[in-house]
Amino acid sequence: MAENYSEVIKLSCEFKETEYQQYIDKLLAEVTEIKQIEQWDTVQGYVIEYGMRNCNVDQARYLIQQILLGLES
Repeated sequence: MAENYSEVIKLSCEFKETEYQQYIDKLLAEVTEIKQIEQWDTVQGYVIEYGMRNCNVDQARYLIQQILLGLES
């Protein structure tokens, strides 16, 4: 699974380096909230609709973890 999402940390880090702090904070808060409330079906729907990829619960959870890893690094 890691190779399928290898760019996620890179993109999260790039976002962190290039965006205003207020946007970084808002994204971090949103992603953290998604992880806490465990609305994986919402993440799945978003990935399917906007990423045009299939996504199961484990992949959704992994995606959120990778985004957080990049934003918190």
